[in-house]
Amino acid sequence: MDIILKSAEILKEKRLKVIFTECEDERILHAVRILCDRNTCIPILLGDPGAIQKAASNANVSLEGITVFDMLDADKKTGYASEYHNTVPMYSTKVILRKMNHPLNYAAMLVKLGVADSLASGVINSTGDVILAAQQFIGLKEGISSVSSIGFQIAPMFDGSAGVQIIGVSDCAVCTKTDASQLADIAIISADNYSRVMGVEARVAMLSYSTAGSTNGESVEMVLAATKLAKEKRPDLVIDGEFQIDSALVPEIAARKVNRESPVAGKANVLIFPNLDAGNIAVKCMQMFGKVGSYGPLLQGFSKPVTDFSRAATVNDVVGNVTLCLLQGCDFNDERV
Repeated sequence: MDIILKSAEILKEKRLKVIFTECEDERILHAVRILCDRNTCIPILLGDPGAIQKAASNANVSLEGITVFDMLDADKKTGYASEYHNTVPMYSTKVILRKMNHPLNYAAMLVKLGVADSLASGVINSTGDVILAAQQFIGLKEGISSVSSIGFQIAPMFDGSAGVQIIGVSDCAVCTKTDASQLADIAIISADNYSRVMGVEARVAMLSYSTAGSTNGESVEMVLAATKLAKEKRPDLVIDGEFQIDSALVPEIAARKVNRESPVAGKANVLIFPNLDAGNIAVKCMQMFGKVGSYGPLLQGFSKPVTDFSRAATVNDVVGNVTLCLLQGCDFNDERV
């Protein structure tokens, strides 16, 4: 059983509600049907009920057991606008009502109010639009200053043993410019999310072109500063660096290059790249050359789980991203993979 099916089994008991905003898209309708049939979550389709039903009929998808939320209902809209204003007074009810005309904003407000546990969008809306709505109306986790992403890459066992493992990679999709404080936050939230999704302790490697002082430079200093900040903010997490990627993953190379004790060197399961250039290029190379599969990336840093799909996403991509994203909002003690 793969990670998605394993996670779906665990989520059955949680009965978490996911609100979707692009509900006339055939991929969303088919994915929602699968998620509902597996009991992974309770899907909520936000939009015009007539248009959604027509799209479902055209796609030959049954909406039995799936909630359709009428965003055109004026009384419902006014009620939620008032409730949101009482929760977040910075916006007037008039402003909130205007913003609720956009499904992304409406859905994000409903997540903030607890009507849903997670927001899912992106097959039509851009990543920027999804992030903006979630930042405005859901907000960031306490102590986290930046939105970022985490992906899950299937990789070989670098100690030479048989089988595969799943490596967390961050940030490869969102943060265009990163300073030490932001990189520390990315390391912290990635460690937490990897542990929740995978059910094992995260061992976080802060990557660079230098290993344990082998060279220096402005980027190396930034990674070292970020590592120090992350350890100070969360001494309970296993974070170390700076490492080149081979020193982070391969025990034999770590033994030669790292001349000190390290809980991470040679056995990292989460890789934090120093900037988006390095992260995006590296993860694309992993996917193209490795050809063994990957999941995500998932947005992270929000106070509630938010899923952003690629506009090229397949039905299976949507199902997988929603499943893993929901685990971000859960705490577990069991090992899942």
